[in-house]
Amino acid sequence: MYVADVRAGEVLRVADGLSTVFLDGDIQPSAVEFHGGELYVSDFSDGSVRAYGAEGARIVRENRRSLARLEEPCAMLAHGGEVWVLGNDSRNLLVLGEDERSYGDERPLRGAHGFVVHGDEIFVASSPTEWGLGLVQVLDAYTGESLDRFAPWGELEEGTGIAVDGDTLLVVDALGDQVVRYAMDGEWLGVVADAADGLDRPVSVRVHDGVPWLLDQQGIWRLDRRGAVLEVPLTLDFARNFTVVED
Repeated sequence: MYVADVRAGEVLRVADGLSTVFLDGDIQPSAVEFHGGELYVSDFSDGSVRAYGAEGARIVRENRRSLARLEEPCAMLAHGGEVWVLGNDSRNLLVLGEDERSYGDERPLRGAHGFVVHGDEIFVASSPTEWGLGLVQVLDAYTGESLDRFAPWGELEEGTGIAVDGDTLLVVDALGDQVVRYAMDGEWLGVVADAADGLDRPVSVRVHDGVPWLLDQQGIWRLDRRGAVLEVPLTLDFARNFTVVED
């Protein structure tokens, strides 16, 4: 596992329950993803994306006039052989590569913090931006058209992470200190874990080999139908994102 601690300026590598500093320096790592044998890391401060592998580091993307702006990247995902990255302040979702694609150009993704791609749909978790609108937005993965919104304020206070777990969705609510399960059609299915389990500002969730993992400000938790177990306690300044890999 790799954890992006944006405030500490570090990426931690976690293996066998122990953490080591994988990357530190003049960077604010805000999202991480493993793809093609490299660890992709976004920089919250300048919107750049770098990849770290056996050959060292390389720049994958920088903001240029010819490209869509990427500002305050906050989530990253490898999907369909491509790397997708979400920009909170630029209010868009970019698919990196020679033929870069952008979602949110016509309808900006306001307050977006996390996303997941499933089939022909994109689910985006966000802060409340307008009274009555749900905090999870559903987009057409091909056209970017907004299809639906669910999870109104009251069910969630701030959606910061989202993942597919079987035929359901897990949505992280940072301000509500909870993880909530939804059906794919938006039906509320209940709370998976919350502050009563010990959660402290959870921010991101991943499902790897059928096991849901959660990042909060105490470390990495394993989720199951009974709640949450803190598997890897970590000393963090402000963690924002993580990824689970086998390396």
